[in-house]
Amino acid sequence: MKYIFLDIDGTLFCHEQNCIPNSAMKAISIAKSNGHKLFLCTGRSLGETKNMLNLDVDGYVFCAGAVVYADKKRIFENLFNEIQINELIDICVEYNLGYCLDGDAGAYMSDYAKEFVGEMFFNGQYNDKNKELALCDLGFFNLDYRHKQDGIGKICVYGNSLDNYEELSKKIGKNFNITCTYMNHENSLFAAEITHLGVDKAKGMEVVLNYFNEDFSNTVGIGDSPNDVEMLKAANISVAMGNANLDVKQHADFVTTNTSDDGIYNAFKKIGII
Repeated sequence: MKYIFLDIDGTLFCHEQNCIPNSAMKAISIAKSNGHKLFLCTGRSLGETKNMLNLDVDGYVFCAGAVVYADKKRIFENLFNEIQINELIDICVEYNLGYCLDGDAGAYMSDYAKEFVGEMFFNGQYNDKNKELALCDLGFFNLDYRHKQDGIGKICVYGNSLDNYEELSKKIGKNFNITCTYMNHENSLFAAEITHLGVDKAKGMEVVLNYFNEDFSNTVGIGDSPNDVEMLKAANISVAMGNANLDVKQHADFVTTNTSDDGIYNAFKKIGII
C-alpha cells in the first residue's frame, strides 16, 4: 500500500482547463481500488477546497501543513493566535503588502490581495464585480466577513517589490516559516505563505503517517510549487509535474508530463500504482 500525497493547484487541478482532468480522476479511482490511500496536500484552507471535499480520498493536509484531516475527522491543527495575526497584519501594512488570512470557512483578503489573486486566477477575464463574485465561489472573501472564531492556519502575502519580500523574510524568519510561492522578476511581483515554524507539507505528511502507524517508506509526493519542496524531500518517491518550475523539479525523483497532459495518470502508471 502506498500513501500518496497530491498537491492541488498546478498538480491535480489544471488552471488552463479550470478543472481536474478526467485522466487524473480515473487515476485516483484506480489507485483507490488497488488499495492505496490518497491525501490532498495543499496550501488551500478547508473553505478554499470545498468543491473537492467529495473526492474519493482518505484525507486532507490544508494550509500547507497547519490543518490535517484523516478518516473524515480533524487530527491536527497549528493555528495563529489573534496577537500573532495582528502582528503580521501590521507588518504587511508597514511593507505595503496585500494579505489573506486562510481559515476554515474561507480565506479573508485585503483589497490589494484581492486584486493580486483575481488577476492571477482570472487574468482579466472579469470586471471588478464579477471578479469578486468569482472569488467568493472559490472561498475568498472580504476581511470583514471573518469571525475571530474561524481559526487561521496560514497567512498569504502579496507584493510588487522583491526587496519587500527580502525585508519581510528577515523580519519574521526567526519566528515564522515563510515560503515564496510565486516570483516574477520582470514585474517584481511575489506571493508567499506564512505558517508557524516547523509547519509545512512534510509536517502534514508526518501527522497522517503517525495516525496510521506508518513511516515514510511507502509514501509518494507529487507537486509543482515551491511549497511542495519539503513534501518532495520527505516522500520516498517524489514526482514533479512537467509544468513545475526548475527548482521544484530538482527535488524530484522524476518529472511527469504537464497537468493538462495526463500528468497524474502518467505518474501513477510509472510508479506502478495503477
